[in-house]
Amino acid sequence: MRTLVITSLYPPHSIGGYELGCRDVVDGLRVRGHHVLVLTSTYGLPPGGEARPYGGNRPPCAEGVCRVLAHEFNWILVDDTRPPYVRFASLLNKEMANRRTFERIVRSFRPDLVYVWRMKHISMNMVFQAQAMGLPVCYFVSDDWLATWDKADLWYAFWRGPSTITGSPQWMPSWLSTSATLLFGRHENHIR
Repeated sequence: MRTLVITSLYPPHSIGGYELGCRDVVDGLRVRGHHVLVLTSTYGLPPGGEARPYGGNRPPCAEGVCRVLAHEFNWILVDDTRPPYVRFASLLNKEMANRRTFERIVRSFRPDLVYVWRMKHISMNMVFQAQAMGLPVCYFVSDDWLATWDKADLWYAFWRGPSTITGSPQWMPSWLSTSATLLFGRHENHIR
C-alpha cells in the first residue's frame, strides 16, 4: 500500500513523543513492505534550508521524508504586530505553497491512503484537499489536536472572523474574499 503521512513535525526535528511515535509507525509500515512517504514541515531546518535540508545537493525529499511544508511555529511564538493585511498575505502565501506542494506530491507519489498525524501549525487545508480529491483519509490522534484544530489553524481562524492572531477579514475587498473561497473552499464542511 502507498501511504502518504502528513505531520507537522518528524524526527530528528521534533519536540516530543508524538513525532517519535509517528516515526515508529512509519518504520513499522515500511518493514511490512508498505511504501510510505512522509510530508512534513521545514521546522528545525536552517533559514533557507527548504531547498537543501540535508546540506549539499540533496533534494528536499530524501529517504522517504519531504521536509517542504511551510509552517506557523514562528508566528505563534512571537507577538505579531504586522497589520492584518500583511498577516493575511503571509498566511495566503503559506497556504498556496502548501497546496501546490500537496498536489505535486499526490501526483508523483499516487497514495492509496493519506495518513494524518499532528497537523498543528501546518493547516488542515491539505486534509480537505485530500477529501476533495477522493483520497481515503485516516487519522492518528493521541492528543487534542483534532478536537482543537478549528481554533488553532490560522487559515481557518481567519475565515471564522476576528482573531488576535489573524485580524478581521472585514478589511478584505470582496474580490479577494471570493477568490480565496474559490481557491480553498469555505471550510464550513467539517472533517469527514
